[in-house]
Amino acid sequence: MTGPREEQPWICVAHFTTLFALIGLLFGLGESAWLYLSPSWPLLKPDVGYVIWFVAPLTDLGFAAFLGLVLGLVVAEQHLRGISRHLGGLIAALLSTVMLWVVGTIGIEALQAWRHGVALRNAPLWCLVAFASLLVACCFRRDRILSLIQNGSLLHFKRAVGVLLLSVTILLCGLLADRINRSIPPTTVRANADLPGDRPNIVLITLDTARADHLSLYGYARPTAPNLERWARQGVVFENAIAPSSWTLASHASIMTGLLPHQHGANWKSPVRGNPWTLPAILRSKGYETAGFNANLYYGYAGWGLHPGFEIYDDDSSSIRHNLVLTLAGQNLIQTSYYLWVHPDRLDRRSAKQVNQDVFRWFQHKPASPYFLFVNYFDAHEPFIAPAPYDQRFGHASDELIDKASELTEGRDSGQKLSDAERQSFIASYDNCLASLDNELNGLLTFLSRQPEWSNTFVIITADHGEALGEHRSYGHGFNLYREVLHVPLVVLGPGVPAGSRIEPVVGTRRLFATVLDLIMGGTEPFARHSLRSLWTLHEKPNPNRGALISELLTRDTPPMNYLSLFAGRWHYVGDSTGRRELYDWVSDPTERINLADRQPAIIDELANRLRAYTANSIKPWEAPDYVAALGLDADSIVTVSGGADNADPIGMCQAFFPREGGQTGPSKGPNEDLLRSLPYN
Repeated sequence: MTGPREEQPWICVAHFTTLFALIGLLFGLGESAWLYLSPSWPLLKPDVGYVIWFVAPLTDLGFAAFLGLVLGLVVAEQHLRGISRHLGGLIAALLSTVMLWVVGTIGIEALQAWRHGVALRNAPLWCLVAFASLLVACCFRRDRILSLIQNGSLLHFKRAVGVLLLSVTILLCGLLADRINRSIPPTTVRANADLPGDRPNIVLITLDTARADHLSLYGYARPTAPNLERWARQGVVFENAIAPSSWTLASHASIMTGLLPHQHGANWKSPVRGNPWTLPAILRSKGYETAGFNANLYYGYAGWGLHPGFEIYDDDSSSIRHNLVLTLAGQNLIQTSYYLWVHPDRLDRRSAKQVNQDVFRWFQHKPASPYFLFVNYFDAHEPFIAPAPYDQRFGHASDELIDKASELTEGRDSGQKLSDAERQSFIASYDNCLASLDNELNGLLTFLSRQPEWSNTFVIITADHGEALGEHRSYGHGFNLYREVLHVPLVVLGPGVPAGSRIEPVVGTRRLFATVLDLIMGGTEPFARHSLRSLWTLHEKPNPNRGALISELLTRDTPPMNYLSLFAGRWHYVGDSTGRRELYDWVSDPTERINLADRQPAIIDELANRLRAYTANSIKPWEAPDYVAALGLDADSIVTVSGGADNADPIGMCQAFFPREGGQTGPSKGPNEDLLRSLPYN
């Protein structure tokens, strides 16, 4: 029979494991509270969901219990060998290491924050970690440890185990409930009598980072989008659609508001500002059910300001994997391990297939009222790793190449370049992702086509921006305004849209704001005048003075570079804050290899002056005048007048017809119909 003294070492192991597990549980609850209640800078709201209350405690509990188990085994072994007098030094050394790691991490975070001129992210959380480490160090003195080994109370141990098991059971039940059925709140919108009873449904789909000239729909040699080609034959294809910026948030904000970046203010470190009216806010005020499903891992969270007006806004904040990655253990251990040894990608990346499942689930709860559905797919975004069987459809890039290329697409100049063979493999991987995305897009469109309201549904398919794949010595996006990052697909399907039509003139996706409002408001001005619908209904030639086709960019550099782009006919003008001016004839030179600025000084001067005049005449307020710093404009000294350059409507004119709701997160009432009918037009 084994005596009590012989069992003490193993009781010690259990004590250490249980005690550390309880500490981890408490720390996880504190971490949950911080992440759930405090948005990460500069977000407007936290990028986690209620599931963090289950994920963080379980994660921290598991890691702390493992640490306690290891320490308990070390203590037990030392006790059995009769050298427990060395145990205090061992524990002190371990805790000192942990404390140094905490202090070093805080120092590195503070240094990085100082370099970028921002506040230390999650500083209170790091202080909490340091305090917890000090608390543990004080509690576990050598004499206290030896006392725990020799005089451990079995009664207290059983109580601790009971509390721990109950906590784990509650947390697991919460995770299971979330897994079985994610919460979808009931609808609160009601039908609005201001619009006709047969109001159409609107579906807006953005293929994140999909450049048009790599889609077979636009003549690309590889069959990257056979399903999109088939669906596009039922509607109209815009051959030369141009994005308002070359990165996600600024471009999406322009589509949703009809404003340019210098007006809505969305920047790399700033959410959408000024509370502009958005498409979902306007449509919801008109009785539409609104739902958004955004898979973008970086700028798709509600805190960046794209969510106002959506009754359902499903970003990654609700996913278990994303909440796991945001925990302290998830950031430093789980994500790093996943990237190095499992898959060179983000653990919380949500595929188009998963987004579709969320959309299908929403349709089970959707009311009978008309709806506005927004879907953003992230599958064509770097690191360009397509799922099987598409991972080798047109070629394959090794994990080593993907890792090497990621430094280029993220703008980190490591001094290494891709060889021709590596570049071709990288392009093939991008094309693989497009083919995979095309398959999932087909799944969504097939599902929608089987719904009873399909005959009264408009579907708009576009992209927020393209992707540089070595052109102009650049990879990725958000670094310049050349055609490869601005030329995006644009397809419109729906009632009255002529099948098989293709529109060649250049148009801007910023006009989708006016287009959607025109579709649901039956030709109301000024939306009808700025809508793209006239191009497929009246077959009119686009007026170059209607809605200047401008794109804007502020880079992530320190200090940031400012780029401005203007498409006018066959010409593409690009200028930047260093004074460099470029001119391309995109019709004869679609890859923009030949800069004609020196050969066409009169044209480039004319376009530069037109760009300045259009911008100066844009509707105020300007939330981010830095976007147009290269033009030398002072937003406070310029007065917007009706008409403007070449009698063009001021940029943002459609937005200006809605009453501004100062200080509100989202508009509470619909547009002023009397104002719309009474104002004169040019």
